[in-house]
Amino acid sequence: MARICDLPKEVVEEIMSWMSPESLRQFKCVNKSWHAFINALFSNPAFVAKHLENMKKKMLSSRFLQFSNLMTIDSPLEQEESENTARYLLTLASDDNNNSDYIPTLTEDMAVLDECNGIICLEVESGIFLLNPALREIKFLPAPGLEVATCVGFGYNSRADDYKVVIIECGKAKVYTLSTNSWKEINLDIEVNVDSDCCTSVYWNGVYYWCYWGDNGLFTITSFDFGDDVFRNISLPDYLQREILECVVHYHGLIKIDLWNESLVILCLCQNNGTFIDLWVMDFNISVAGAQEVSSSWTKHLTIGPLVGIRCPLVFWGNELYLKAESKEIVSYNLNTQELTHHSVRLESFWWILIVYVKSLVSVLKKAGRNSTVEMIDPASGSTFP
Repeated sequence: MARICDLPKEVVEEIMSWMSPESLRQFKCVNKSWHAFINALFSNPAFVAKHLENMKKKMLSSRFLQFSNLMTIDSPLEQEESENTARYLLTLASDDNNNSDYIPTLTEDMAVLDECNGIICLEVESGIFLLNPALREIKFLPAPGLEVATCVGFGYNSRADDYKVVIIECGKAKVYTLSTNSWKEINLDIEVNVDSDCCTSVYWNGVYYWCYWGDNGLFTITSFDFGDDVFRNISLPDYLQREILECVVHYHGLIKIDLWNESLVILCLCQNNGTFIDLWVMDFNISVAGAQEVSSSWTKHLTIGPLVGIRCPLVFWGNELYLKAESKEIVSYNLNTQELTHHSVRLESFWWILIVYVKSLVSVLKKAGRNSTVEMIDPASGSTFP
């Protein structure tokens, strides 16, 4: 370590930008100088942004990091409650079962809403909170003033370098801004009938998307732009509506919206002498400033299958589509090689919610509000990690 200290400051910062938050926290213990140096890096927005980009690159280039950064949520829907499910609702799945980021249960009723830049947005009966497991930080949001949100979105506003949460309930919408630690009511000029239990969603490039069945019987996508706080409905072409309807009605299908290759995609899983998954890619959408309705064009990129023993698609990671098997194992399908890989990760209580999680230095506490930290617990010994 002394030799690194003899290097120019810029070189040291470059090296540090490739190290995990856990390693950087350990460096604080070397001496007072290192403690001050690491704290300064954590408070430097440029370093935090560079570190985030480097962590994303490491995730995509390392298969081990892929599984150490998959986060699942336990669900009582598939097994009776046990001591394990009661204690650990959130788990970082790993092939070697050697994790240091077990997160203790904060409540018995928890829902993972989404992840953005290492911050996980969760909802409990008492409200919404933001969690950065790598920094062990938790931020409880003030009450929004709406009784029960039918849908919630979480994302990043790059123009303001800020994070927002949007909720919709009974024709009203509110937006929470992290830097001000406050909610504000915004216009909801379009009809949105989203049931959080019956829709899938994804965040991409400053916009949050929900897909669901509208009251008109059509498959609907509603978006929210975190930059201008505007809702829009994205209309699907008739040919895609017919494909989705046929998949769901005739083939007991599932529909999921996701992100692949920097494009918005719709996954249609159909059961027809085996499991098939159609991948539809949005080519473009036609949006006029101020317009509330957006037209879109989609192309069927490929069909995966027939597959055996697959229950549902989970999430894309690069060119790997992660799937849940009937055996409750995590299976990945490589779009390039068209090969299935069965992984050793098998969580008995694993349902179908799985998110990609990047370990970052993005703080949920420094901009505003109430501070708190989370103890990481070893499920085997019950002791906390340093």
